[in-house]
Amino acid sequence: MTTPEKTTPSKITMRKFVPSPSPKQATSGTDFHGYVGAVGLIKLNREKTRKQFYVHFKTGPTIFQRILVNNHPDLTGVRQELLSYFHNKEPVSIMKLNKGNGLHFFNKSSYIEEAKIRITFDLNEADSYNLSTVDGEGSIPSIIGKIKFLEKPNLKTYEKNNKQRTDKKRECLIHDGTASMKITFWNDMIDIIRENQLLQLTNLVAKQLSSDEIVLGTDFSTSVCFLSTDIDVTFNPIEIDHSVEEKTVTIKSVLAIKANTFLSCLFCNNKVNIQTGTGMCSCSSKECGKIFSVDKLTQNSKSSSITVMIDFFDSKDEIISSKVYGDVLNTFFGESTVKDLTTLKQSILDLENINVVINTRRNVITSIN
Repeated sequence: MTTPEKTTPSKITMRKFVPSPSPKQATSGTDFHGYVGAVGLIKLNREKTRKQFYVHFKTGPTIFQRILVNNHPDLTGVRQELLSYFHNKEPVSIMKLNKGNGLHFFNKSSYIEEAKIRITFDLNEADSYNLSTVDGEGSIPSIIGKIKFLEKPNLKTYEKNNKQRTDKKRECLIHDGTASMKITFWNDMIDIIRENQLLQLTNLVAKQLSSDEIVLGTDFSTSVCFLSTDIDVTFNPIEIDHSVEEKTVTIKSVLAIKANTFLSCLFCNNKVNIQTGTGMCSCSSKECGKIFSVDKLTQNSKSSSITVMIDFFDSKDEIISSKVYGDVLNTFFGESTVKDLTTLKQSILDLENINVVINTRRNVITSIN
């Protein structure tokens, strides 16, 4: 591997987070000392009941803690404070965390302060496997490398414990200077990773797909740290071109559309069944089985899902049929238009000379420009 070159990040000053209650009132919990490796985006949890974000915190060369911030009145303030330490690459202490379900939780009594004890390791210090030596299935404790995106994030729906579940995934390549390998990032990890920046990834899973193909993947215990050093890597253009399954086409005019709308459970996102004449609905999942009023469901903007099949002429006057999901429609048309099905249909029919990106493997429009 090429010897990393030291780079000095510019100093960034952020608004300081003031905890509530004050640190003096916090009497118990776990304290961590080290470096902020990465900070996730603030998002709704899977049940859509609260906002939260993850912090990847490096407490040793290959030791990481995943911290969930979700029970705090000032999520933005906490995140800004953590981002300041992340950008400045400064040692920091995160104090009085609760533990449960394999995570540590930043709560109302937790707080952040400049590290007052000596940190015995450097941010960039890490043992790592060479990708060229990975030859079978198993756990990979630590990899250092750069990422290349192979596709846009997409959704994968599957059955788990007799319950339908949808997760977000993104296929990438990782190169460590000795070799490259495919890697799949899942869910909150997708919002954190960046191209052309040196990453340390811990607790990856290697799977043998065939006699000559091994792929890596993240799981719930995977952590990431952005390093302040760099290495030179060169991705094979053939690998990238072969893996990218997207094309950009122009919608010259729309021929027809077919929209499918359904209400999804507020607790687990599965489709709900309307109980005729009762004003009530129930989750279709046997494991969830929640029952609530239709009014409560329809008043929640996150409960409605939509997919639209579009038939259109492209710039070569060929007819193309492709599906587009609600999140892409929301981005282009706006939520108010998507909520009104009549307005949405007319807006789609009016599309002319608009470029769209299609994932050819799934035949899904991933963006409208």
